[in-house]
Amino acid sequence: MKLRYAKLDQENLQKQVEEWRTQNPRDKYKLVLATSEPTAETTAQDVEQSLNADDMNDEDEVLPIPKKEEKATFFFCHQTEYQRHLLQRYGNTLCLLDATYKTTRYELPMFFLAVKTNFGYSVAGQFVVQFETVAAIQEGLRTIQQWMMEDERPWTPRYFMTDFSEREIRAIEETFPGCHVFLCDFHREQSWVRWVAKSCNCVPAACKENLLSMLRKCAHAVTPADYERALESLKTSQIWRDNKRLQTWFSKQWIPHSRRWVWAYRNNEGIQVNTNNGLEAQNKVFKYAFLEKRKDASVCGMLHCLLTEYLPAMMQKYIKENVSAMGCLGRSYSEAIPEYLKDRPAGFIKHCMKKVEMANTLEKDDVLKISDNHYQVKSEVFSKKKMYDVYLKTESGLPSCACMDWSWSHLPCKHMFAVLLHGQGANWLQLPEMFRESPFFTLDKEVTSYIGMTLEPDVHHEVPPVDSQCSLEPLEGRVGRKSATKRIALRCREKLDLIKDMSYMCDNVAILQYADDHLTALVMTLQDMMNTDEIVPTPVVHSVRFKRKITQSQSKRVKAARDLPLRKKKSQRRVGMAADRAKVNRKIATTIAFVEEEK
Repeated sequence: MKLRYAKLDQENLQKQVEEWRTQNPRDKYKLVLATSEPTAETTAQDVEQSLNADDMNDEDEVLPIPKKEEKATFFFCHQTEYQRHLLQRYGNTLCLLDATYKTTRYELPMFFLAVKTNFGYSVAGQFVVQFETVAAIQEGLRTIQQWMMEDERPWTPRYFMTDFSEREIRAIEETFPGCHVFLCDFHREQSWVRWVAKSCNCVPAACKENLLSMLRKCAHAVTPADYERALESLKTSQIWRDNKRLQTWFSKQWIPHSRRWVWAYRNNEGIQVNTNNGLEAQNKVFKYAFLEKRKDASVCGMLHCLLTEYLPAMMQKYIKENVSAMGCLGRSYSEAIPEYLKDRPAGFIKHCMKKVEMANTLEKDDVLKISDNHYQVKSEVFSKKKMYDVYLKTESGLPSCACMDWSWSHLPCKHMFAVLLHGQGANWLQLPEMFRESPFFTLDKEVTSYIGMTLEPDVHHEVPPVDSQCSLEPLEGRVGRKSATKRIALRCREKLDLIKDMSYMCDNVAILQYADDHLTALVMTLQDMMNTDEIVPTPVVHSVRFKRKITQSQSKRVKAARDLPLRKKKSQRRVGMAADRAKVNRKIATTIAFVEEEK
């Protein structure tokens, strides 16, 4: 309390913001204080409700009802210059918005505006509101938009991704006309599973998996025609006809919003994000790695942790990942890595090298050239009759492939590299520059200007990884084309992975039994064909420990220490019922041992 500027939290935060403005003049701050303070009785009641809600999930929404007599509500928004750089570089395609709760003793939701970068996810702006209303969310978004305009950094997001929150969707689309909001796949799947599991919805236990499978086929449709066929198959099923609650729920809540959650309507937009779990992971890092012992803290304490510890730590991590991957600053690359893949994010390089290895299993005859822009690649997994259409450039300015891998990640797939390897005259430069030089596939060279501005956090935290990061070891590549044996083995493993994936999606007992019988027969046949006599066990090499040489003076000290008398052990004089039972047990054991010895 002595370190605070004032006893009231709002006055203390107001003076703290003035101090932050002096320390960081390039950062943006906006603070609006609530004009009508609640009474002491009401405040105590609110705090008691917050502290006693231990049985609630951390992600459950806490929505207090606004009071009519209040003239203004609390609002705080903040953005650093580094965050404006991230929002300009990555945020014009897709942004993510999510609220986190229970960060203070008050019921104040905090919103993170985040973007996907070339190394995971980063927060590009944050604001705290008193009531989670459409107007409050709009104020936060418009404040950040105004700051971007003042800094001459254009920010016109084409897409957003959120959970199924009508307040967030409405606020985003009214703030950014023409912007479309997609629904997170994880929250969509979670909502479906919870609805099907509820007994009040009258879904038989034997039909739950079949119903979820039909719903997922609707969501994972690659084209609008596939979605219409999957939806028609659902509506003609017996489960649909027998369950009126299912018809009402899906027809009113999900079908009208199909453009937000069906893959077919985001397939050719270059979106590499299907869930906002990366943003939720950032929320959890802040709450459990930085704010674990301050959940009942004041708003000023929470914001102090956010601005002086969490944001600097995330900034250092992003700068380190980009700088350590630059060849001009010492990053080494294997000669097997193509020149067009060097000086790129490590995760992107490893993904491409893996797909190049898989593309080497195809032959030149498996790639058919239709035109200079259109190729067809034969499928190895399903059958040679199935062909994947690969376009090096489409009307949207991106390449395209008909495979599921491209639809999910929008990263270069195996079939694209097969075209680049075996296509007549096809090369990396034929891909659109918009795709080749995407900020997600290139290093952030401007980040070096923020190295001198990086301040050490007040408290050092061990930041847990929230996404798959590549090590900083020299990137190795695979030299040349693999032998026929290794190529065939790679094809076998690819088919086995496909069988494994299909085993999770299949719910037909007859099909699974058929697969189990044939796989068992195949395993037994391979065991008989393989010559196990030639398999020699690898000898175990034990490490040799060298004894340290002891000098003459040291040996005298060691000998003297050995001649010292041993310390006498203290006698344990136990008393009580447990000690009496132990004595009796010892006597019984001694007697039994004596009798057995006599026998």
